[in-house]
Amino acid sequence: MYRNRDPRGALQVGVWTQPDPDATEWTLEHQVSLPDIWADRSYKAAGLPMKIPVLALIHPKDPAVVYFFLKDHLFGVDLRSRSVVECEVYELVAPDRNLVATRFVHAWELPPSLSSSSELKDQAEEKLSPTSPPSDMKIKD
Repeated sequence: MYRNRDPRGALQVGVWTQPDPDATEWTLEHQVSLPDIWADRSYKAAGLPMKIPVLALIHPKDPAVVYFFLKDHLFGVDLRSRSVVECEVYELVAPDRNLVATRFVHAWELPPSLSSSSELKDQAEEKLSPTSPPSDMKIKD
């Protein structure tokens, strides 16, 4: 991830990757200017100001999605579409919000056994029949 300027002088965000673990060269995968992101209706709909954000993290499975801090928001941008894909207000215990940076954030994915995704909940609910009690429940006659 880096910041650069486009021919108009506008700040750009770019993501470089290595195609495979043995590669010795980096490949520019995605590059977009901040004004292009700011111009997207999803950015405007999120109510975010047109200010330079601070890099938070790159999505662990999709390098086209980059997360930023801006004021009290953490938001994700899909660099392919130049659109905001997530935006949430965050609260930090420490450090001070003015000191927030990438080094305070770690991207990781929960294993399925710890995930609270709706897909897992749906699968669990399918296993329970609404007409029969759970197998460990005792029924009085």
